[in-house]
Amino acid sequence: MKLTQPIRDRDHVYALAAYYLQRGQIRNHVLIVVSLYTALRISDILRLTWDDVYKFKTQLFLNGAAITEKKTKKPKIFALNQEIVSALNHFISEATPGAYLIENKRTGKAIDRTQAYRIIELPVKLLA
Repeated sequence: MKLTQPIRDRDHVYALAAYYLQRGQIRNHVLIVVSLYTALRISDILRLTWDDVYKFKTQLFLNGAAITEKKTKKPKIFALNQEIVSALNHFISEATPGAYLIENKRTGKAIDRTQAYRIIELPVKLLA
């Protein structure tokens, strides 16, 4: 995989988040928003499940989520802010217990890092 650089222009960050929402690709929009507001590594984002962020019994989003980081094996707690909850609300109709947040529709498994890279890279090239 190629070396990546952060997006330094704030306008590009917001345009990237809006790009997939405008195209109706909610899964990709959720990927961008979660990565922007949690500062998690992509490997940790791709392992998130609906059970990590949503209580199906009460039909409410959690205030935060706790994970064990894949690389460091350390526990990490992060907040689910209003932007993340708003993005997930667009996507809640497709939520099922135990399913990955960023899921490959054909396999039912999480997408891989390469696909996540492509999702982020394409609009960056278009918006630059």
